[in-house]
Amino acid sequence: TLDSILCGNNSRQNATKMLEEIWRVLKNKGVYILVTYGAPQYRLRLLRESCSWTIKLHVIGAAYRQASSFA
Repeated sequence: TLDSILCGNNSRQNATKMLEEIWRVLKNKGVYILVTYGAPQYRLRLLRESCSWTIKLHVIGAAYRQASSFA
């Protein structure tokens, strides 16, 4: 996933390569669904810089991040 690639070495470069490859193999009108824990402003920047994506953003569960841990 994009989140796991962004945790490694050369993360930004590798993420860009991944997104470009997804763009290449998608059929015309194909859809790539990105589910991420990352902040929208960072993920949107990657998407906008890599290809000519048409982006629809849906933020789910902001309250989830505020939940206390079970530890």
